[in-house]
Amino acid sequence: TYHKGKVCCFASDCSPHWGSPQFLQWEQYATFWCNVLHTIKK
Repeated sequence: TYHKGKVCCFASDCSPHWGSPQFLQWEQYATFWCNVLHTIKK
């Protein structure tokens, strides 16, 4: 339904075999994901 929600697309994997060490060890990593989820939740 149009204008009824939000979506986020992350085209990778959050695990170490795909994520770069710099991204996975980034001090704002957890905050980033919390903010993504907070933004798309209803």
